[in-house]
Amino acid sequence: MSRSTHQAQNILFGLVLPVLLLAAGIASFVAMGSQQPKLTPSDGGDSISKMAKLSIVGVQAIRSYEGLESLDVSISGTVVPFRQVTLGAEIAGRIQFKSEECRIGRYVHKGDVLFKIDPTDFQLDVDRLAAMRDSEYAQQKELDQELANAKRSLTLSEEDYALQEREQKRLESLPSGFASATEVDQARRLRITSANQRLTIQNQLQMIETRRTRIQLAERLAATQLEQAKVNLDRTIVKAPLSGVIVTESVQEDSYVQKGATLCMIEDTERVEVSCNLRSDQLLLVLDQSGTSKQSGASKTSPPSSRIVQSSSYELPKTPVTISYLVAGRDNTEFQWHGHLSRYEGIGIDQQTRTIPVRVSVDNPREVWQNGKQIQEDNNGGLPALVRGMFVECKIQTKPNQSLVLLPKLALKPGNQVWWFEPDDSLVRADAPEPDVKAVSNFARKPDAPKVDLVATKPKLDLDKWAAGRVRVLSDVRVISTIRLPSDPKQEYWIAESRADLPAGSLTVVTPLANIIGDGSDKARCERLSHGGDQKP
Repeated sequence: MSRSTHQAQNILFGLVLPVLLLAAGIASFVAMGSQQPKLTPSDGGDSISKMAKLSIVGVQAIRSYEGLESLDVSISGTVVPFRQVTLGAEIAGRIQFKSEECRIGRYVHKGDVLFKIDPTDFQLDVDRLAAMRDSEYAQQKELDQELANAKRSLTLSEEDYALQEREQKRLESLPSGFASATEVDQARRLRITSANQRLTIQNQLQMIETRRTRIQLAERLAATQLEQAKVNLDRTIVKAPLSGVIVTESVQEDSYVQKGATLCMIEDTERVEVSCNLRSDQLLLVLDQSGTSKQSGASKTSPPSSRIVQSSSYELPKTPVTISYLVAGRDNTEFQWHGHLSRYEGIGIDQQTRTIPVRVSVDNPREVWQNGKQIQEDNNGGLPALVRGMFVECKIQTKPNQSLVLLPKLALKPGNQVWWFEPDDSLVRADAPEPDVKAVSNFARKPDAPKVDLVATKPKLDLDKWAAGRVRVLSDVRVISTIRLPSDPKQEYWIAESRADLPAGSLTVVTPLANIIGDGSDKARCERLSHGGDQKP
C-alpha cells in the first residue's frame, strides 16, 4: 500500500504539475495579445514639431503706471511733540496758590491760572514807586511855576535896564553945566545895578532849567520803576501760555521758589510731529516730484533770489502724508491722520542706520479717520489722541517726474533680474514637409530580438494658442515698492523705473526655467495672452 502511494505522488509531481504550469503560461501569453508599435513625436522640421521641442514658460505683461494718483512711500515713525514749554518763576517768592489742574497728565487751556506767588512785597513796591513818581511830578510843577516867575522878572529887569541906559545917555548928551558929574555917575550906577539884576535873573533861569531836566529824568526813572514793579506784580500770577497736557510739575503750594526756578512743563497738543527716516532712494523720490516747489515765498514767474536758492538745498517739498496707527489686539481697527512732510531733522545722515532723519507735521491732530471714515468727537467719548511714543506707519504720497511701470511680482528674479520674453515666430517657421504617419525605423536589436515598429506621429498642438520666443536676462532693474491695484487686488506688482528695453506691454517670464543663459539664445514657448500687454490700472 505504501509503495502504490509513493508511485502516485511521483506521477503527480513529475508529470501532471509541469503540464499545468505550461498550460498556465500559454494562457497568459494568449491573454496579453499582440503589442502595438510605439508612437514617438516626429523629429521633422514642421512648425508643430519645432513648437513641441520648446520649453514651456509662463509669462505676464508689464503694465503702465498711468492712472494712479500718487506713488506711496511707506516708512515707519515715532510720534514726538511739536514743542514743550517749560514754565519758570520770573520772580522769587512763596507759592500762595496752585491749581488742581496743574497735575501730571491734566489738560489745561491757554490762559488758565496755574500758580499764584505771594504779591504783598510787589504790591508795596508798586505803591512806593507810584508815590515817588507823584512826588517828582509835584516838584516838576513847582519848578515850572518858578520858571514862569523868573521869566516875568527877567522881562521887567530888561525894561529897567533899557530905561536906565536911556537916562544915562540923556544926561551925557546935555551941554556942559546942565547936569552935574554926580548926577551922571548916579545914572551910570543905576544902569550897572539894573544890568547885574538882569544877569542874576538869567542865571536863575538856567539853574531852574537844569533842575527841571533833572526832575524830569527822575520822574521818568520813577515811572519806569513803577512799570517794572507792575510787571513783577503781574508775574505773581502764572498762566498757561498754550493749550496742552502737563508732563512734569516741580513745586507744590507754600513752596518758596527762586527767580528762574522750573514750575512745570506743558506739551503742545494743537500740533504734533512724527520722527521717521528715509532711505536715499526714497529721498530721491520725494525730491524729484512734479508740481511741487521748495521756493516758499517766491512767485512762479519771478526768478528765485539767491537766498531762496541757498535754502532750497536744505528744505523738503510739502508732500502729503497719511499717518496710520493700528490698535494692538484689534487688527480691524486703524486710525489715520493727515499731515505733510515738514523738514529735515537736523542735517546729514544718521551714522548708525545710514538713513536721513525727517519730520512729518500734523497741523490738526483732531481730524481723525477710522478705517477710512472720518469720526466726530460728539457721542464718541473723545477722539483718539496722537501722542508721543506711538509707533505709526507713514505713507508719503509722492508724484514722481520719472516714468514708472508695474512689474509682475514673480517676474523679478534674484539679483534684480528680469527674464524678458521676446516673441519670435521665426523659431518655429517650417523648413521641411510634414512627415507621413508610418513606420520609419526599428529599434536596434539583437538578432534574436522581436521586431518592434517605431511609428512617427505629429504632436497635437494648436499654433494659435502658443507663441515662440527668446528669453533674455535684463539686469539692474530698479524697483521701488510693491502695490495692489484696486481693479485687481489679488495680483501684486513691483513699481519699477521704466527702461527703454523694458517698456509697458512687454512680456516677462514668471515661471522657473532651467539652465538659462540669458543672452537671447534661450528658446521657449508660452500661451498667447488673451488681452493687451499695456493695461492701465
